[in-house]
Amino acid sequence: MNKQILDHFEKEKSTKYTYKSERKFFISLISYLLIIGISLSSRFLRLSMDSISVLILLIGFIAVYNSFLGSIYGIKSFIHKEPNQLRKIGSTTGSLVLCLIFLLILFANIMDIMVAMR
Repeated sequence: MNKQILDHFEKEKSTKYTYKSERKFFISLISYLLIIGISLSSRFLRLSMDSISVLILLIGFIAVYNSFLGSIYGIKSFIHKEPNQLRKIGSTTGSLVLCLIFLLILFANIMDIMVAMR
């Protein structure tokens, strides 16, 4: 075989995990902003929180799920050595920050419950 022909086939760098991470980050960011918007509008309009809390819970599950998936895809993009792009670093960092915010809120709620049980 001719060595020049084999050299022609260079391995292309894949960016599939970067795009998945970016997509999941934006979905989770929009979901968190939607939760904040619904909460503030229901507070100012003095709406019943029974039906709104179910809606917020469903949107919250979507936000948490997508932020964890976004951080996993971002870490996979670093593992597979995809080309460094601003969107890769930004979406991975953003997803990890949103995961950390969720964990801090969960920890604060658990501590509040433990204090109330004393």
